[in-house]
Amino acid sequence: MVEGKGGRTLANTTMIYSGAVTGVFLIVHVWNVRFCQRGPDGLYGVLVHLFQNPAYSAFYIASVIVVGAHVWHGAQSAFRSLGVHHPKWTPAIEWASRIFGVAVAVGFASLPLWVMFGAK
Repeated sequence: MVEGKGGRTLANTTMIYSGAVTGVFLIVHVWNVRFCQRGPDGLYGVLVHLFQNPAYSAFYIASVIVVGAHVWHGAQSAFRSLGVHHPKWTPAIEWASRIFGVAVAVGFASLPLWVMFGAK
Protein backbone atom coordinates (compact mmCIF):
# COMPACT_ATOMS: atom_id res chain seq x y z
CA MET A 1 0.00 0.00 0.00
CA VAL A 2 1.10 3.52 -0.64
CA GLU A 3 2.13 5.23 2.54
CA GLY A 4 0.90 8.69 3.37
CA LYS A 5 2.11 11.06 6.04
CA GLY A 6 3.76 9.36 8.99
CA GLY A 7 3.63 5.86 7.48
CA ARG A 8 -0.18 5.83 7.38
CA THR A 9 -1.82 3.58 4.81
CA LEU A 10 -5.40 2.85 3.89
CA ALA A 11 -5.08 -0.52 5.61
CA ASN A 12 -3.92 0.81 8.98
CA THR A 13 -6.31 3.76 9.05
CA THR A 14 -9.35 1.57 8.37
CA MET A 15 -8.55 -1.38 10.67
CA ILE A 16 -11.46 -0.54 12.99
CA TYR A 17 -13.91 -0.69 10.08
CA SER A 18 -12.43 -3.79 8.48
CA GLY A 19 -12.45 -5.45 11.89
CA ALA A 20 -16.15 -4.63 12.31
CA VAL A 21 -16.95 -5.95 8.83
CA THR A 22 -14.95 -9.09 9.59
CA GLY A 23 -16.87 -9.62 12.83
CA VAL A 24 -20.27 -9.21 11.14
CA PHE A 25 -19.17 -11.49 8.30
CA LEU A 26 -18.05 -14.21 10.70
CA ILE A 27 -21.30 -14.08 12.64
CA VAL A 28 -23.48 -14.22 9.49
CA HIS A 29 -21.42 -16.92 7.81
CA VAL A 30 -21.05 -19.15 10.86
CA TRP A 31 -24.77 -18.74 11.61
CA ASN A 32 -25.71 -19.77 8.07
CA VAL A 33 -23.32 -22.71 7.93
CA ARG A 34 -23.92 -23.97 11.46
CA PHE A 35 -27.67 -23.64 11.71
CA CYS A 36 -28.79 -24.45 8.14
CA GLN A 37 -30.78 -27.61 7.54
CA ARG A 38 -28.33 -30.19 6.20
CA GLY A 39 -29.31 -32.51 3.41
CA PRO A 40 -27.67 -35.68 2.19
CA ASP A 41 -24.64 -33.73 0.90
CA GLY A 42 -23.85 -32.30 4.35
CA LEU A 43 -21.78 -29.13 4.57
CA TYR A 44 -20.95 -29.25 0.85
CA GLY A 45 -24.66 -29.03 0.02
CA VAL A 46 -25.18 -26.15 2.44
CA LEU A 47 -22.33 -24.14 0.93
CA VAL A 48 -23.43 -24.82 -2.64
CA HIS A 49 -26.97 -23.75 -1.73
CA LEU A 50 -25.72 -20.54 -0.06
CA PHE A 51 -23.36 -19.64 -2.90
CA GLN A 52 -26.04 -20.16 -5.55
CA ASN A 53 -27.70 -17.06 -4.11
CA PRO A 54 -26.04 -14.10 -5.94
CA ALA A 55 -26.71 -11.69 -3.05
CA TYR A 56 -25.05 -13.98 -0.49
CA SER A 57 -22.14 -14.65 -2.85
CA ALA A 58 -21.62 -10.91 -3.41
CA PHE A 59 -21.72 -10.32 0.37
CA TYR A 60 -19.27 -13.18 0.90
CA ILE A 61 -16.83 -12.02 -1.80
CA ALA A 62 -16.89 -8.40 -0.61
CA SER A 63 -16.40 -9.57 2.96
CA VAL A 64 -13.42 -11.80 2.21
CA ILE A 65 -11.77 -8.95 0.30
CA VAL A 66 -12.10 -6.83 3.44
CA VAL A 67 -10.83 -9.77 5.54
CA GLY A 68 -7.83 -10.08 3.20
CA ALA A 69 -7.02 -6.38 3.64
CA HIS A 70 -7.42 -6.75 7.40
CA VAL A 71 -5.06 -9.73 7.44
CA TRP A 72 -2.66 -7.85 5.14
CA HIS A 73 -2.09 -5.17 7.74
CA GLY A 74 -2.67 -7.35 10.80
CA ALA A 75 0.07 -9.84 9.97
CA GLN A 76 2.79 -7.19 9.67
CA SER A 77 1.42 -5.32 12.65
CA ALA A 78 1.68 -8.45 14.77
CA PHE A 79 5.41 -8.65 14.07
CA ARG A 80 5.85 -4.98 14.97
CA SER A 81 3.93 -5.53 18.20
CA LEU A 82 6.33 -8.34 19.05
CA GLY A 83 9.25 -5.97 18.51
CA VAL A 84 10.37 -7.31 15.13
CA HIS A 85 11.18 -4.09 13.33
CA HIS A 86 14.48 -3.98 11.53
CA PRO A 87 15.46 -2.32 8.24
CA LYS A 88 16.63 -5.69 6.92
CA TRP A 89 13.54 -7.75 7.86
CA THR A 90 10.63 -5.30 7.83
CA PRO A 91 10.33 -5.05 4.01
CA ALA A 92 10.25 -8.85 3.71
CA ILE A 93 7.63 -9.10 6.47
CA GLU A 94 5.52 -6.43 4.76
CA TRP A 95 5.67 -8.25 1.40
CA ALA A 96 4.89 -11.61 3.03
CA SER A 97 1.87 -10.10 4.80
CA ARG A 98 0.64 -8.62 1.50
CA ILE A 99 0.98 -11.96 -0.24
CA PHE A 100 -0.78 -13.71 2.65
CA GLY A 101 -3.66 -11.19 2.70
CA VAL A 102 -4.17 -11.47 -1.06
CA ALA A 103 -3.99 -15.28 -0.86
CA VAL A 104 -6.66 -15.31 1.86
CA ALA A 105 -8.98 -13.05 -0.18
CA VAL A 106 -8.46 -14.85 -3.50
CA GLY A 107 -8.66 -18.30 -1.95
CA PHE A 108 -11.92 -17.72 -0.13
CA ALA A 109 -13.48 -15.67 -2.95
CA SER A 110 -12.81 -18.54 -5.36
CA LEU A 111 -15.38 -20.76 -3.57
CA PRO A 112 -18.55 -18.80 -4.43
CA LEU A 113 -17.16 -18.01 -7.88
CA TRP A 114 -16.63 -21.72 -8.50
CA VAL A 115 -20.20 -22.50 -7.37
CA MET A 116 -21.72 -19.70 -9.46
CA PHE A 117 -19.73 -20.35 -12.62
CA GLY A 118 -18.27 -23.84 -12.53
CA ALA A 119 -19.94 -26.28 -10.18
CA LYS A 120 -22.17 -28.88 -11.70
